[in-house]
Amino acid sequence: MKKFYTMLALALVAAASSFSAQAQDESETTVVEVYKSDMVNWTFEKVAGAHGWEELKTNEYFDDCQLTEKEQETCGFDNGICVEYDDNNDTDAWAISPAIKLEADIEYVINIYLKSVQGGDGENLRIMAAKDATVDALKAGTECLDVNGYDTFSLMKQDGSFTPTETGDYYFGVQCYSNAENFGLIATGFTISYEQTSGVSVVVADENGVMEYFDLQGRKVETPSTGLYICRQGDNVKKVVIK
Repeated sequence: MKKFYTMLALALVAAASSFSAQAQDESETTVVEVYKSDMVNWTFEKVAGAHGWEELKTNEYFDDCQLTEKEQETCGFDNGICVEYDDNNDTDAWAISPAIKLEADIEYVINIYLKSVQGGDGENLRIMAAKDATVDALKAGTECLDVNGYDTFSLMKQDGSFTPTETGDYYFGVQCYSNAENFGLIATGFTISYEQTSGVSVVVADENGVMEYFDLQGRKVETPSTGLYICRQGDNVKKVVIK
């Protein structure tokens, strides 16, 4: 009978360790989408150059460069914004988002899809975040993404990040700052998201963790005296005799 209780207690204690490890595996990570836009309804500000951001579908220069069906499926939009070719002036064009409420200390993933129309020396694009919706505030704000020399003819996703220091409304500025004689840039699918972990998450002690003692019935003993006990340290379970 004593052997039976010993085996039962060992099984109970070992099961507790096994359950902790299994519970840790049951946690799931999901992507929470906070904001998504083709940016067509954003505010456009042209600081320098002959052209600023414009709606893609209504721009005649880009008639032959609209998003293909496959690209629309990829980014989730059939429209976007664009900056035309300028052979004389460097471009400084801004598309400014509406206010977007974000929580402090969460690392947000910032995505945008880009397409260069005909290549050239490559397009330059930067995404900035600030608490005010002005070009000056955005220029002095936090850089989320900087893409330099982009010359890919097909639509490609670019990844950035932003971690607010306080909860509140933020504005994002998408700045095209390409040099003269480049061949136009298309942007769409601006997205803000973050990863959220749900389910059971248990931290399992390592082999150098605190020793725990149990009697032969599997009951925890805070201060063991002389006798036979089951000892657990992290995932290790064994019988010990205290004399």
